[in-house]
Amino acid sequence: MKNMKYFLLSFVSLLISILILMNTISLPSLKSEDAPLDEFSATRAMKVLNNIAQKPHPIETEENEKVRNYLVEQLKDLGLEPQLNSTYSKNGNREGNITNIIARLEGSANSNDAILLVSHYDSVKYGPGAADAGSCVATIIETVRALKNEETLINDIIILITDGEEEYLLGAKAFVDEHPYFNDAKLVVNLEARGNSGIVTMFETGEGNSNIIGAMKKSVPHPFAFSATYEVYKQMPNGTDFTEFRNKGLNGLNFANINGAHTYHEPTDNIENYNKKTLQYYGTTILNLMRYLGNADLDKLNDTEIDSVYFTLTKNIFINYSAKIAIPLSIFTILLLIVLTYIAYKKGKIKIFKVILGTGMNLITLLLTYLLTKGLFSLTNRGACALNNFESRTYKWNMFFITPKNSNTIMLLYLIITTILLVLIIKFINKYINYMEIYLGNLVLWSVIMMFTSIYIKGASYLFTWTTLVFILSMLTILVFEKSKYKHIINFTSLFANMFAGINVYLLFIYLIYLCVFIFMSPVIMVLISLYGIVIISKVLELTKNNTNIDKRTSVEIS
Repeated sequence: MKNMKYFLLSFVSLLISILILMNTISLPSLKSEDAPLDEFSATRAMKVLNNIAQKPHPIETEENEKVRNYLVEQLKDLGLEPQLNSTYSKNGNREGNITNIIARLEGSANSNDAILLVSHYDSVKYGPGAADAGSCVATIIETVRALKNEETLINDIIILITDGEEEYLLGAKAFVDEHPYFNDAKLVVNLEARGNSGIVTMFETGEGNSNIIGAMKKSVPHPFAFSATYEVYKQMPNGTDFTEFRNKGLNGLNFANINGAHTYHEPTDNIENYNKKTLQYYGTTILNLMRYLGNADLDKLNDTEIDSVYFTLTKNIFINYSAKIAIPLSIFTILLLIVLTYIAYKKGKIKIFKVILGTGMNLITLLLTYLLTKGLFSLTNRGACALNNFESRTYKWNMFFITPKNSNTIMLLYLIITTILLVLIIKFINKYINYMEIYLGNLVLWSVIMMFTSIYIKGASYLFTWTTLVFILSMLTILVFEKSKYKHIINFTSLFANMFAGINVYLLFIYLIYLCVFIFMSPVIMVLISLYGIVIISKVLELTKNNTNIDKRTSVEIS
């Protein structure tokens, strides 16, 4: 019964942590068409989107021209004077005739300093582009409408709705090369979509971003951003209009929603499949951000050489700090690990050589996880091809694996199998080393990765620094207060801390990666999950073992 109590507490800790995570990524309620005019209403914005995303409208097509004419009229209705910048553009091996839509919302400062608010109105030839990027253009139109219904901002806002983004950023390239407004821009805010639903992530910024991240934290009600996404994105071949501005030294923020990426560049990227609550979140975020930037000292926002490490912890907690303290924080964490190891050794809980052995066995466990998942994916692939009569690596094959129902089901199966494997391996290893030695051995791996990221990939360092710190402090607390009368409360708190940090800091980011790569990177994803799984499983088994030993000692004393 005592053992069941700890397993129940583990489940409760897991459930609470997941509920906090679900609240973090939850979407707001829609605001009606009758919402105050200085607020963003997704219902009003949907009317704009309905006119944009009727049909596919790639560059140099009649549908593209229809959308362009509609947007020009919308901007005129808002009291702006839009201009069309028609030109031939070439970027790399892509070229074409494009027409950018440009307008300027004048500020009260009578200065040329401006914020560049950007998205694109062209779509791919296969889909109507409701999310990518009709939703973003609708967000801009409704944001400008709201700003026109309140006190005039200090700074100008340049509205740039580019053409030819889907043809390798032709419109953005033309703007930075040819248009004089580019020289007025101090910051850029770019809107994108890589799916048709979900919370909007600020996934990319520039170097020296400390002040602009601080501005986002102060202005956006529920900022959802992670410096690790920028580190990952820098290694990918993908680009958005933001790429052209960043390459010219312009700093700013790049936003996108990524849920429902199976509709990305597909015929299913239509109005019927688009999540209106995502539009509400997008609009509320951008409106509040533009209000702040519109009244900010733009030179001060750019006056920094400091990079920021940042991440969303909960719905209302956004953490950011200078990347300069990443290494000192990691060194402090390693010193705490040494203290934890020393105390555990002095209390007779561990042997140092067995901790080292545990580190090696954990590495082997991660390798086995990788090989198992790789084999499972190979079997899944052959089974899917046989059942559905399609060849591997074809369009139909790809669409089968990125459909949420299939992808999520398969990944859940992999996760269950991996968890069973971890429990069996840890139970087997326990024949030779105890659970605390396994736990500490795994923390050695976390610490190595933590130090590596702190030195070379500072934006991703928080993933390992804060989780490792929590893992160490939670076990240190258990050891220091192991004879306390509040031991069970301390143990539960420690277990919850491990669950919360692992799920809301570490696993959340892995989930975001999964949304982008689906199951094609499942072996790597399962290894990353297993790195955390070893911590939790060994922790739970350690607590259960200690509790069992207490029961046995009590039984002996009574007899």
